[in-house]
Amino acid sequence: MKKWKKICLASMSVASVLVLSACGDSSNAKNVDRDLTLWSNQVVPSDVVKDWKESPFHAGLAKASGVEVDWTFPTKGADASQAFNLMLADKQLPDMIWAGLMNNADEYLDDGTLRDLTDDLPEKAPNYWKWLQDHPEYDKAFKTDDGRYYMVGFFREEPEQTVFIGPQIRQDWLDEQNLEMPTNIAEWENVIETFNKEYGAKMIFTTDWWMSPGFSGAFGAYGGFEPSFYIDDDNNIQMAQVQPEWKEYLEWLNSLYSKGLIDPDFATADGTVIDTKVAQDKTGTISALGSRINANNSAAKENGKTAQWVAAPYPNQADGSKPSAIFMQDMYIDHGVGITTSIPDELLDEAFAWLDFPFTEEGRLYWNYGEEGVSWEDIDGVPTFTDEVLNNSKYDLGTAVSLYSGNLGYGLGVQELNLNRQRSDEASFNAAKVWLGENDDYGKRMIPTGVSKTNQELKESATITNTLNSYVKENAIDFITGRRSLDDFDKFVKELEDQGLEQLLQIQQDSYERFENR
Repeated sequence: MKKWKKICLASMSVASVLVLSACGDSSNAKNVDRDLTLWSNQVVPSDVVKDWKESPFHAGLAKASGVEVDWTFPTKGADASQAFNLMLADKQLPDMIWAGLMNNADEYLDDGTLRDLTDDLPEKAPNYWKWLQDHPEYDKAFKTDDGRYYMVGFFREEPEQTVFIGPQIRQDWLDEQNLEMPTNIAEWENVIETFNKEYGAKMIFTTDWWMSPGFSGAFGAYGGFEPSFYIDDDNNIQMAQVQPEWKEYLEWLNSLYSKGLIDPDFATADGTVIDTKVAQDKTGTISALGSRINANNSAAKENGKTAQWVAAPYPNQADGSKPSAIFMQDMYIDHGVGITTSIPDELLDEAFAWLDFPFTEEGRLYWNYGEEGVSWEDIDGVPTFTDEVLNNSKYDLGTAVSLYSGNLGYGLGVQELNLNRQRSDEASFNAAKVWLGENDDYGKRMIPTGVSKTNQELKESATITNTLNSYVKENAIDFITGRRSLDDFDKFVKELEDQGLEQLLQIQQDSYERFENR
């Protein structure tokens, strides 16, 4: 039985983080008598509970870890970024902050927001420290260029967990038309044309597709409709959208659009639009989150239809080689929990213990599956959800899992592949394997998530990036629809250069080289 340390409450609001006067000033606090406070925009309690105190995961975490924490989240529907900035602006910070801290770590350390954890981690968070030392690539990412540690993070167990957006197709239509699963652009075009001729269906993307490489990898390119950067053969940073391969990708999309094979709503289609198109059999090929496979199949079944959606592999290049790029992320993310400089010294050990818990064996199980004997049990050495989760009489599987697991999206510690297997239907779970294929080296071209910029670089790059983001999106749509001729592509590249592209590339290169030298 862990020893509990009972402390009195402090409360915060999104608009202004107010610490009770009873807690006093943290710089000279003595005999602190309150819970640890945490502001978080992650692991938000399920909508089916009133607040975190009624969430089985959040409420049970105190018992499991032996540390009580008072959580505060942005108000539902509020702008999380604005809420975060308001929280930072307050002089009375919470003891811990959970947000996207990685790329601004130097700023938060230098301005006194975050506490430098470097000296304390080995002793006060030994399990997390061992995890970093056992994984040098993570250790490199979770410190600044000058070697300061500042937060505890979230990691994936297997590469396939980094791939969760990709092409999806109507298998029943393929079968009806005696077509094989398409594996290259020529085959994909034939399928799209056949679906259009036989069913009046068109290809469409969700907005998730915009941030991914899409089918650009079939042309040797590395980006979709938003500005994206990659590492070339000479270890230099390049922008995908100014390369001739990206132009070839747009030429193909423009050809499909001119033939009436791409839905005209592709530029604005959100999840609701996609749902409607799918339900009305107006599309047989989409690109979206893996979870949409189950959603589409379930909706079809409820409506008495026989639609069978499955994941389709990213198309290979014309010479048969694998695509140059697919959607994937790093094995870690830029979100994590840092300890602020406002924490009283008397609560430091508690904070480190709470942060270290997910990296213990007990903590890893709790963060993934909840409380043993309630939401999961050990079956032949495999943590397995109980009927409380798998066959809950009140909630669907996704909702039931969200009540007990903290590692569904961006959690703490290691997200186990077994968790994803149990919370997904077979088709959705296997989608990642289909999209990743036999190779897991796509990440070699990606700029590591752990790359960070100086305060000056952040300011300079933000201005340029905001301009380029809008410009690339607008022109990508215009090129695809034909509102702008692809004969203007070189002019388009020059326009990007005039808007600061070269300066942005230099900032990217400098920050990447500092990362490599850590």
